[in-house]
Amino acid sequence: MSLWVYADDCDAAVERLRAAGIEIVQEAVDQPWGERVARVRDPDGNEVIIGARPTRMEDAGA
Repeated sequence: MSLWVYADDCDAAVERLRAAGIEIVQEAVDQPWGERVARVRDPDGNEVIIGARPTRMEDAGA
């Protein structure tokens, strides 16, 4: 199972989770469709995908 959640700031969310001892599976990276996405593993072993929507339409390829 994996869960996808959105954050206002993907990088800040990842840093808060890292500070809390959460395993970072994939650092935040920009995706071709404009979102910034990272993957972490919760304490039960589930993958959680953290995404941030583009802040500008140009970032979304529009």
